[in-house]
Amino acid sequence: MWESIQALTPIIASIALFVALGWWAAASLFSIAQQQFLTKYVSVVLIPIWLFASAVSVDLQQYFSLTILLSYFMAAALLIFVLNCVIKQHKAALTLASSYSNTLYFSIPIIELVLGSGAKDYALPIIMFNTLFILTSYELAKQSARGKSLTLAQLHQIMISSVKNPIVVGLLLGLIINITLVDKITDELPSIVSITALIKTYSALPVLALALFSLGVSFQSLPRQKQSCPWLAVLLKMLVFPMLVYIFAHYLFALTNLTVYVLVILAASPLAINSYFFVNNDKKAQVLIGRSIIQSSLLSVISIPVWILILNMLLPISS
Repeated sequence: MWESIQALTPIIASIALFVALGWWAAASLFSIAQQQFLTKYVSVVLIPIWLFASAVSVDLQQYFSLTILLSYFMAAALLIFVLNCVIKQHKAALTLASSYSNTLYFSIPIIELVLGSGAKDYALPIIMFNTLFILTSYELAKQSARGKSLTLAQLHQIMISSVKNPIVVGLLLGLIINITLVDKITDELPSIVSITALIKTYSALPVLALALFSLGVSFQSLPRQKQSCPWLAVLLKMLVFPMLVYIFAHYLFALTNLTVYVLVILAASPLAINSYFFVNNDKKAQVLIGRSIIQSSLLSVISIPVWILILNMLLPISS
């Protein structure tokens, strides 16, 4: 265990450093326009291109498995269902706060740095469907709290907004090329796959570093309210959700140890920052979500290493 702690320390320290540098730069150096440009450039250009390159060269039979999707989203669905049955107030906000992970700016860097190159490919199907699933669950919870049901028009709008997401567009285009063209062109033009593999490999560290830096920059847009920590939301997000994912992935679907690691890290990651903007019409929900983002991000410096150490004891990757 001590060796695992020693191995994790520089990784967590590096991640914290890049996030802190981004926060400091946004507070001291960057204008609001520069902050918006950086975060948009990273989320709309760099990460979609990087994920596109990953999707083109990924082994679909190995990484795009139905059991991977079911392990993650069945756990999320169970958590959301129980939450909405038990909780009377803030159902929609808690649905977001307990299950919407910061997959791109936090999970992927952790997975890439801790588990090595290629491990993140197990996360690609989750990333593709995550926003669609969470937004649908959020709207269902919101309409349920009002005593209404989700209409087809609302569901259609959710699907359109999810498909238009640059991240999803990059993944979809990469998968289309992977499915329809790679097998046909590999013999004649092997450089196509080689180029995308090179992009994926050599752009990984710069893209991940900028993603973490951008995460720190994004914290400047969150409210600074001196209020207590939303412990229920944070505990559900950092403890209960990853525990459910572990149970589904390991015991129900018997996924490989590496896959379980990836899914648990995804589930245990802090709340996604863009969830704050999903609730911009609800001031009370904004307060809860904003506090949950900050607290879960701070606590993740401790909780993620703890989860990795627990997994290392229960499921050694070398086995």
